[in-house]
Amino acid sequence: MSADKNDLLKLVQEKIGQIDNLMKEVNWDSLRRWREETLMILDNLVEEGSKYYKNFEEISYHSSVISMMDQEENRRRDEEAYQRGLQKAKSSLQAIIYGVEKGLI
Repeated sequence: MSADKNDLLKLVQEKIGQIDNLMKEVNWDSLRRWREETLMILDNLVEEGSKYYKNFEEISYHSSVISMMDQEENRRRDEEAYQRGLQKAKSSLQAIIYGVEKGLI
């Protein structure tokens, strides 16, 4: 069963709508599930080789800085990276919807 573009766009819109809830509290399992489901939708909507797909896929939700001596600071950095990642994801998904609707991608 294959979904048409309008159905897929609605699914992406639903995933964008879920971002606000994900941002309320850091939940790595929910984020991982949301990201995998979103990639599944994008697999059927845009080319995997497209730069917009890659931009979404490469978003990081973890801090790249780790301090061996300060676990609390590591947690804070990861929480900030989680929030930044979701904000980037939202922008990226909105751009993909725009591109598909306008026939640009």
